[in-house]
This record gives sequence, structure tokens and C-alpha cells, in this order.
Amino acid sequence: MALLAMVILCISPAPTRITNWLHEVVSHILTPTSEPLARIGAALRPVLQPLDDDDPRVRSILQHNEQLQTDVSRLQGENATLRTELNALRDIANATGAQRSRPLRVRKSGQSPLSAQRTIQINAGSKLGVEAGMPIVVPPTQLAGIITDVGTLSSTATLLIAPTQQFQVRLDVEGTDFSTDPAGLLQTDDEGHLVGLFDQDVIRHFNIQPGTKVRLDDSRIGEAFIGLLVGTITDIKQFDENPLHNQIFVEPTVNVERSQIFYIQIPESSDRN
Repeated sequence: MALLAMVILCISPAPTRITNWLHEVVSHILTPTSEPLARIGAALRPVLQPLDDDDPRVRSILQHNEQLQTDVSRLQGENATLRTELNALRDIANATGAQRSRPLRVRKSGQSPLSAQRTIQINAGSKLGVEAGMPIVVPPTQLAGIITDVGTLSSTATLLIAPTQQFQVRLDVEGTDFSTDPAGLLQTDDEGHLVGLFDQDVIRHFNIQPGTKVRLDDSRIGEAFIGLLVGTITDIKQFDENPLHNQIFVEPTVNVERSQIFYIQIPESSDRN
């Protein structure tokens, strides 16, 4: 080593040349190691590339997100329906006097379509206190039909849209007392539409428009059920046979084709032991 140093000093007239030489030696030693490490690091480092909207991975993520949003909306709707139903059942349970009753939860029997007579079978009969003339209701206060035939364990309900149905109703005018709202008869035509005739001047006076609610006001069914929601006015036309009257068309609130669960309010006096 001493000899090497002496040689270097002999052939290197200035310290600057020694420094430069040492720098070249060190660089030469380290280069073979640093370059492979740099290449390995570049290979391991993830390359971020923008994804196109048509990329299957992007579409999959977006579809999954849409499905999650749909599920959330459905669950929120079901939660709201259950809350409304619970509130309606509480109102029934808290009723007093002659109107006091208990709700009987019934189910439409089978999945078959409605009969030509627009009737459905339910899984409750006289053994549970069901009687002819009782309304079947979808909470909170929506009229679906009337019990017309009662067996021991099952019953038949005739729906609002049955051709034989007729109901006394009132048009629910916002901001007025229900007892003073326009009253009339609602019946079902051959095509299953709920139709009623009202005096044209009354329609104008109360400013009845499509979207107005129609509620039950038929004492034959029972005082406890007055005010049940029947449907919503979808159209108002002049009655051709009598220009002094308007014909109103009502969409039932309850879609019986889709509904499976109904309630019957059983007066306490009708309870069977």
C-alpha cells in the first residue's frame, strides 16, 4: 500500500489529480450495484394509468354502486312503510268507546290473478271474528274492499274495482271540515274504473282538480271506517248525457295485484273465544 501511495504521488503532480482518480475508482465500484437496484425499483413500482369509462372494471364498479343505491332506496321505502303501518296499528289500539277494535292481519290466499268478479280469498273467517260487510284495509287507512262471504277459516272480499261495488264518498278538500266536503256516489264501470258524478258547480266551487283524495263516507260499512282513503282523482270530464254534471275518474290507492297483506278491524264485541 505504501509503495502504491508513493507511485501515485510520483505520477500525480497535484492533489487534484489524486482526488479525481479516487472519485473515478469509487464510481466504477458502485455503478454495477446502483444500476441493477434502480432497474429493480422501477420494475416493482406500480405504474398508474388512467382507466377508460368503457373498461370492464369501471363498468363493474359502477354497476355495483348502482345496485347498492337501489338496495338502500328499497330498504328506506320498506322502513317508511313499516313505520306508517305501526302508527296506524297504534291508532287502532288506542281507539275508545264504540270504535274500539283490534286489527286482524290477513293474507291473500295463493298467488293466482284476480277472479273475473274482482274478488280475493283471505285466510281468516268467522272463527276469528270476521263478518260480512267489514272492510279490508291496507295501512294506514286505505280501503281495499269489503268482506262479502265468510266461512269458518277463510273469507271472500269483493274489491273496490268490482263491477257491483258502490260507495258513498266525499272529495277531500284541503282546509275544510270533512262533513262539508262534496259528497257523491262512486261506482265501478265495466272496465274496472272507479267513476262518480258530481254537480259541475260544486266541482268549480271547491276547485276540485286531479290529485284530490277521495274518502269513504258510507254509514252502511260502519261509522268507524268513515274517512278511509279510497283513491285519487286522475281525470275530470263533462258528462255527455248531462252537461250540468262532471264525471270524475278515480285511481284506487291500493294495488291489490301487488298487495299481499291486509288488515280487518274486528270490533271487540265480535271476538270469538
